[in-house]
Formats: sequence, C-alpha cells, structure tokens
Amino acid sequence: MFLSLRNIVGFLFIVFVGQINAWTIPLKSGDLIFFDYAKDGSADAIVEVTQQQFSSEYRMSHMGVIEIDAQGKPYIIDSSFLTGVRRISLDEFMVQSLPAIRQIWAGQWRPEWRLAAQRGLEGLVYGGLGAKYDRAYDWESDGYYCSKLLKFFRDIDTGEFLIPPIPMNFGRSGSRARRLWDQHFRSMNLPIPDGKPGLSPLSVYLVGKAKYFL
Repeated sequence: MFLSLRNIVGFLFIVFVGQINAWTIPLKSGDLIFFDYAKDGSADAIVEVTQQQFSSEYRMSHMGVIEIDAQGKPYIIDSSFLTGVRRISLDEFMVQSLPAIRQIWAGQWRPEWRLAAQRGLEGLVYGGLGAKYDRAYDWESDGYYCSKLLKFFRDIDTGEFLIPPIPMNFGRSGSRARRLWDQHFRSMNLPIPDGKPGLSPLSVYLVGKAKYFL
C-alpha cells in the first residue's frame, strides 16, 4: 500500500508519522514498511539492479519491521551499515531520515498470516537485535541487511521461510550500479555474489503484495 510523502512539510509530516498506529490504515506489530530514499549512490545501486531484475516501476532501497508497544507507540526495527540491527521509535527514525525519504509503502499482513508475522517479530527481537550489518550480503552469515530480517518470518506449520531467498543480481555489466557494487565487494576482497540467495526490499514487497499483504 502506497503512502505518498510529497508536498508534506517537515513538522506536519513528523506529527503525521507519529500517529501511524492511528491511521485509517493502521499498522500492527510485525507489519513491514518500505522506503524510497532520494537519490544517493548506495540507494540508487539497490534500486537500479532490483528494478532491472523484476521489471518493476517501484523504487525501494530500504525496509524495516514495525513494532507497536503497549502504549501504542510505533517503533521500527531495521538494519543499516552504520547501526547494525536496531530498534528505534518511528518518530525518531523519520526525523533522522528526512528529507531523504521520498515515498513509503506499507506491507500489512492478511489475517491468516498475522500470527506468523507476530512470531517473526518475536524471533527478530530476541535473536536479531544488536546483530552486525551484513556488508557481504551472505544469506548464511550471522549479520543482517535490512531485507534479510525476513529470515525470522516463517510458516508456523512448515517452518519454511514466508518469503524465501532468490538468486541475487547486481546489475548489467558496465552499468553504473554494477561498478558501484564492484567497488563495494572489492573493498572486502570478495567477488560479487551474483546468483547467491538473498532478498531485496523490492523482492519482499512484490512477493508480499502477491500473496501475503492486504
């Protein structure tokens, strides 16, 4: 579900997001939130390769998991290069992120998947908070990038991932995005992990939209 942020001044926007749990489209604990950041190198590299991979018009470069506390205050659990996996109030997150965030999409779980989402959030809180950021985008490592947090979200009956990893793609040869990713992995003396399992914000959103979200 798309939530437009265009033409909303900073103060009103902060108040608006501060009442996210009281929207006519209320988010609940375990719901997902997706962001389009205004252009910068890393965000553009993520957007370009995932738009190519999925032939999609959506621009998504970051995501997080919503947690609503007992007082109704919304938090986001996400992972970034600077912070690793953290929990931060949604108000504070938006203050820190403005004016870079351009658009937001919400992923609200359908009722039949709500319990699985809540269990996923619980697993993330107890098993993921404080973990390091996964710069290598290695599905089997003990770190997490933002969309890899979906590893905690599993089918209650089968134990399978709700949104399983797919082969990753890091852009066409010679493209600007490919050059940026090449620099990123060279800095760690690693090859680009084309074809290795992983998730992106866009892949999570598209699968969720087709199968799991309202």
